[in-house]
Amino acid sequence: MSNILDAPHVVVRAREKYCLALKETNKALRHPIQVKADSTLTAVLLLGLFEIQACIQQGIRVPSALTEVNSNFERDRVVGPYNSIQPVSLAFIGFRIVDLCADIKSHMLTDSQAICNLALDIRANLKAWADLRSETFFEISTAREVANIYFKDKKHVYSSVWGAQLWNSWRSLGILINQIILDSLDHLLLHNQEIERDVYSEALYSLRNLSQDICISTPNLASSPRAPTMIWPLYIVLQEARNVETVRSWAATQLQGIKTYMGIKQAAVLAADTWRESLTPHFNIFA
Repeated sequence: MSNILDAPHVVVRAREKYCLALKETNKALRHPIQVKADSTLTAVLLLGLFEIQACIQQGIRVPSALTEVNSNFERDRVVGPYNSIQPVSLAFIGFRIVDLCADIKSHMLTDSQAICNLALDIRANLKAWADLRSETFFEISTAREVANIYFKDKKHVYSSVWGAQLWNSWRSLGILINQIILDSLDHLLLHNQEIERDVYSEALYSLRNLSQDICISTPNLASSPRAPTMIWPLYIVLQEARNVETVRSWAATQLQGIKTYMGIKQAAVLAADTWRESLTPHFNIFA
């Protein structure tokens, strides 16, 4: 809220709430019983997501401490065996995207073609991650139960709610990296430079397809305690002007629903704020 509203008292309260959340989370991590609770895991994940979003918004690189914590977590004797099947962890792919955005914003990287090449390499990492998770993939089926609950009457079938959340994190990163690819190619076109049209078309198709998949997955999380994790993916879908109106409208409606049923007002604020700016060009990282 403090990042959206220009109100000093909101900033003060936001900092107080954030410090309280950190304090309570640290207390839970030191408790022999609470440390194993789902609520503690959710708190850690949401705080980590908040830090990543803050880096993106402020155009700064991922703090080295956060990278180190992630490395230690993946080397853990419990977690390690499950991560051994993937070429690059999803967290580190996310860090690469955040760092790339920071380097562009700080003008450390100015060559649009070089930026595009780096983004394509990161997108290849995302594809490799997904290819090695075929055993935990999802199916798409036609939903006939209740009208207007499922996007385009389709639904995903996941092995678990956690799987739905994981795949939406992957989709969100995919949208972000395709945005960078498209923005860099648009920048080249603006300066009358030739681009590979196939690369542009593929990035646009991928961005829209990932956005639709996030919309389709919404019912899998909407009725679960993990519903708040949908805020970031839905916001990414909503703010992307390259998405068609039906997709953006669905995302806005779902954000409003999270506010109504979960009491998270920020979801509705994000939806309203984005629609107010819908007549302006979408966020361009080169701006």
